[in-house]
Formats: sequence, C-alpha cells, structure tokens
Amino acid sequence: MNAGGLSAQSVNSYFRMAAAVIASAEDADGNTLYPQKWDANKLDLPLVETSKQRRPSITAETMTEFARVKSPKYRMLLILAASAGCRIGELLGLEIKTCWTTSPPSVSSSRRKASS
Repeated sequence: MNAGGLSAQSVNSYFRMAAAVIASAEDADGNTLYPQKWDANKLDLPLVETSKQRRPSITAETMTEFARVKSPKYRMLLILAASAGCRIGELLGLEIKTCWTTSPPSVSSSRRKASS
C-alpha cells in the first residue's frame, strides 16, 4: 500500500479497519474465531510522522466569515462542518428526526409541507 502512494496514516487506518473486521468474527456461541494479537513492528507498518501530516485547521477569522454568510441554511452547514469536523456528505445525510433522542421540535419547511 505504501508503494502504491498511500500515506502512512492511510495504510495504518486500512490495517486497523481490517484488523477490527477480523477481530469481530464470532461463531454461533459468541466466541472469537480469530484471536489475534497484532504487532505493528513485525508487520512493518509505516510510522506516522505527525510533523508531516497535513492537518488543516479553521481559524477564528474563517469561522467569523462563516457566521456572516447570508443564507441561514448555508451558514449553519458551514459552521456545523467546521465545528464538528464533519464531511459534507455526513452533513447532507442528517435528518431532523435523527438529531434528537426525544421528540424533535416542530420544524416547518417547504420540503416538509410538500411531502404532507
């Protein structure tokens, strides 16, 4: 994977995902099928150098600009994405009914009225 141009962080992330899938395999009685202890040194996983990681961050000035966006819908989308670290697809997939553990507040929108 490293030779394929993936970063060390990506290689380690893919490994952790595969290891979690293998660790979650159980028989009908709930016993682990593949008890495995993973040793990153023996597996020769690449070291992640945090100083070389691209970690973009949002400044206070950028957040202020987001707060000045005229459209309330886009303003909320930008602020939520920046503060929660969400990707745009995660935000667009949110539904009002999934955001509250109790009953949601009444929300009227043209979309909701059209589906009634």
